[in-house]
Amino acid sequence: MFGLNVLMKYEDTDTLLVREVFPTIQGEGPLAGVPAVFVRLGGCNLRCHFCDTDFDAERSERMDVHMVLHKVQSASARILRHVVLTGGEPLRQNIERLVAVLSAAGFVVQVETAGTLWDPKLELCFSRTFPDRYGDPSLVRNSIVCSPKTEKIDATLFWYVHSFKYILRVGEFDEQGDGLPTMSTQKKGQPQRLFRPWSYDPRFSVGRVYVQPCMEYHADGTPDKARTEENTEACRKVCMTHGYRLSLQIHKILGIP
Repeated sequence: MFGLNVLMKYEDTDTLLVREVFPTIQGEGPLAGVPAVFVRLGGCNLRCHFCDTDFDAERSERMDVHMVLHKVQSASARILRHVVLTGGEPLRQNIERLVAVLSAAGFVVQVETAGTLWDPKLELCFSRTFPDRYGDPSLVRNSIVCSPKTEKIDATLFWYVHSFKYILRVGEFDEQGDGLPTMSTQKKGQPQRLFRPWSYDPRFSVGRVYVQPCMEYHADGTPDKARTEENTEACRKVCMTHGYRLSLQIHKILGIP
């Protein structure tokens, strides 16, 4: 949407705005490479100037949770057991019933969020503490991956986040410090130190932090491979320096949704 989307507030309704449901390979974060069904929800409460995802609410369809479950089951072909709820911002809508219904149907749910919103009802769907919090993400069932886009995230949500993922661009991260972003995602060119997990919990392992190169585009909308490669090399160096995990967008490398 490249920062052109309409800002949308949290809505607590019995139905959900769903942009699309499709099977693919999870390309990012702790479950990268895992086949999954993606449920992309419409609308967002932020406007990230580099966002290249289509989550247009006006082109989304309003569905109840059983309609979404049916689409997920149809897309999974009884083989795929992972479901990724993404957006836009999935926590902008009341997803508690959807997570519960998917879990009851035997699916493992991963939520991708920017971390600014939280619904207390979700405490029934995710574990606040678990033995492998700083260990192998494959051992976790329902999980939350947070990609901070602001200086602060919801203080309660933090304790339910399994992993953090950051988008890095050359010249826009702390090269002398922790290697994480120092520029605003909402106002291009404006300095802003994005949220760091150890500011809430010093024990949070660097092994649960992922850095991902920002995909760059020319003014005409075509991919800028040279600049993207520079961002990728910067991510490699940051990982080797700080021990973070490298997240490459496998789905884009494969040319799939």
